[in-house]
Amino acid sequence: PISSIIIPKEMTSFDPTALQGCPLSSIIVEDGNTVYDSRNGCNAIIETATNKLIFGCKTTQIPSSVTTIGSSAFRGCKGLKSILIPSTISAIEQWAFLECNDLEKVITPNLEKWCVIDFEDAGANPLEEAHYLYVGDNSKIDDLVIPSSLIYIRRNSFRGIKLNSLTLHENCVGIQSGAFRGSEINRVSILGTLSYVERYAFSYSIIGDINLPLKDYGPNYSTMIGAGAFLETKIGNMIIPYGEGDITCDANTYYPPFLDAEINKLTIGRYPNLTSGWSSGYRTPFKRTQIKELYFDPKVISFKAFAETSIDKIYLPEGTEIVDIDWYDSRSSTSYIYIPEGAQTIKKISGFKFKTTGDNVSTIVIPESATKIESNAFSGCTF
Repeated sequence: PISSIIIPKEMTSFDPTALQGCPLSSIIVEDGNTVYDSRNGCNAIIETATNKLIFGCKTTQIPSSVTTIGSSAFRGCKGLKSILIPSTISAIEQWAFLECNDLEKVITPNLEKWCVIDFEDAGANPLEEAHYLYVGDNSKIDDLVIPSSLIYIRRNSFRGIKLNSLTLHENCVGIQSGAFRGSEINRVSILGTLSYVERYAFSYSIIGDINLPLKDYGPNYSTMIGAGAFLETKIGNMIIPYGEGDITCDANTYYPPFLDAEINKLTIGRYPNLTSGWSSGYRTPFKRTQIKELYFDPKVISFKAFAETSIDKIYLPEGTEIVDIDWYDSRSSTSYIYIPEGAQTIKKISGFKFKTTGDNVSTIVIPESATKIESNAFSGCTF
C-alpha cells in the first residue's frame, strides 16, 4: 500500500478524495510550489493562500497557522488515532473526519476556542468518531461545563460526544442544530432558561436525566423546539418545567421534536398557550413517542401535544380540580390514568385508546371527591 507521497512543485490542483483511504504516513510538498505547502514538516497539504488544510494523514500535526480544515481532508484516514485541533481553527468543512474509524482522541488547547469553531455539517466534527474530547494538558472531559462567555452552543459543536454530565450556565439561551446529535450524556443541567433548541440538537442520543426550562425572550427570539430535536432519542427522566410565553414546534417539517423518542418518565409544566403553541396541525411534538410514565404539573389540563403517542401510565397532579384532557387523536394509547383525590369535575377524557399491557389492566382511577362527570366525558375512547 502507498505510505508516502510527494507533491511536485508544478502541481496546482489536488482532489483530497484521490488518495482517500490510503494508509499514508508521510506527505511532502516540494519547495517552490506556488499553490500548496507542507509547512513545518506537518505531513499535510495546505493551500498556501487561504491557510486551509486540504489533505492529511495519520501522522499529521496541524500547524497553528492553519485556520480551516477542508472538506474530506481526513475522510477515511486509516491509523489516525488522535488529532490536536489548534485554537486557530475557525471552521471545519463537511466530511473532514468522516469514516476515521480508528480515531480515539480529540484534543483542543482551549475549550472556549473549540466552542466557536464552525463545524459545517455531517462528518465535520471528529468527535463523531472519537467520542471523547481532551483539553489543555491532555485531560479528558467527562463533566462538560459550557464556558460562561457563550450565549448559545454552536451547531455540531459536540456531535457524538460521550459525557457523564453537561452543564449550561444561566447566560446560555440556545442550542443550535446538531450540537449534541448522537451523544451519550448521563445528566444534562440547564441553569438558566432556553429560548430555542434547534433541529436535531439531541437527535439519536442517549440521555439519562434532563431538565429543559424554556422561556419566551420576546420578539427578537423565536421560542422553539426544532424539527427532530430529540428524534429517536432515548431519555431516562425528562422535566419540562413551567415556562413563559408560547413554545412552538418547527412547523416546516415532517419531523416533530420528539418523533420516535423513548422516554421513561416525562413531567410537563404548564405553559400559557401549550395547545396552539405546541400543536401545528398533525405536527405535534410527541408524535409516535413512547412514554412509560407521564406526569402533568398544571391544575387545569387541556392541550393537544400528542399524536400516535404510546403512554403506559398518566398521572394527573395533586390539586387538579377540573379534568379536561382532549387527546389529539384516537391513535394515542394508554393503559392507566390516575386522577388524584380532590378532583371534582371530570369534563373530558377523550380520544384515548386504552390498552392492556402484560399484567396491567386498562384503568382510570376516579377519586371519591369527584361530584360531576359531564356528558360525553369519555367520547372517542376505546377500551
